[in-house]
Amino acid sequence: MDDRIKPLVDDRLMAAYWDGVQHYGTTDLVVTYNTELEEDPVTISRRETMAADAGIPPSLLEKIGQRPKDPSAFWFIALFPDDVIVVALTGHRIGAGGSA
Repeated sequence: MDDRIKPLVDDRLMAAYWDGVQHYGTTDLVVTYNTELEEDPVTISRRETMAADAGIPPSLLEKIGQRPKDPSAFWFIALFPDDVIVVALTGHRIGAGGSA
């Protein structure tokens, strides 16, 4: 995993993902983290809805057009001022109410 992403992936991010799962009723989600926003930097979207957006760059669509290979994973997009990083993260829950 890119060193710039590691500090972004924490319990709050995973909690936001699981809140999105409850809200949308699916694990087929994209979690976007905009590093330029101080308030509410995380956005949760249905992957299919985001992939169907006509304005999505082809390089991003190439990544998120399909679900990650691991069925327990979701796409994570980190938006930096000079770069966009897209990786699949695993959203396993650990124990009662935990996540990893």
